[in-house]
Amino acid sequence: MNSPRIRLDLLTSDILSRIVGFLQPGDIEELSCVNKRLRDASIPLLFRAVRFEFSKSSLNGLKRLSNSDIRHHVVSLTYVAPEILKPEIMDSQSFTSELLTPDDYTDWMFEGRGFLPDDCPSYMLVYDVLRDICEEQQEIIRDDLDKTALFSIFARLPRLRTMSLSFCPTIEEEEWIGSVLARGLTKEESCEYHSRAIRNAIEIARDSTSTESTVRVLLTEQPA
Repeated sequence: MNSPRIRLDLLTSDILSRIVGFLQPGDIEELSCVNKRLRDASIPLLFRAVRFEFSKSSLNGLKRLSNSDIRHHVVSLTYVAPEILKPEIMDSQSFTSELLTPDDYTDWMFEGRGFLPDDCPSYMLVYDVLRDICEEQQEIIRDDLDKTALFSIFARLPRLRTMSLSFCPTIEEEEWIGSVLARGLTKEESCEYHSRAIRNAIEIARDSTSTESTVRVLLTEQPA
């Protein structure tokens, strides 16, 4: 005899929340797509911990989150902060004559990177990718996109308790980018820049809001 089936969306909110709490993040995400009631039960756990990074799309998404009802569920944030590329990269002449000359590129290829002949990025591809990354980073810095997004979360996330600042060489997916950046193409004060941006955002948010909250900032470093 088959056991009777129980529809999750007919359970009380308290029991439903307890059940969702035992699920893995991927399962919770799938459950949230079933119907509105299950999504409402899933959202507090889906957005309890949020990860964002130093990119225009991610920072803009963070601002949207801080202006939505979801902001009430965020308890911890992880900010993935890459090294800041030297702005001289955007000048092709400086790049080819000083930052990464063709000879430097050849040396880099033969430093045991394990590239297969078809996988090795060409010199011009390396330049184009690094230039695009640099242009986006400089736009973020010039327009204060990171500072604005950071201020919005410290001012508008009432339950936020922990911010983890995770330093890494790059947020890009291509494995070769981190190794080529290690050849002196990033600014030495990258970590200081990101740390200062967070500290300033906390101070401004504290001065501009009437609520007093404590956010613990943790510094971590991802392997290269």
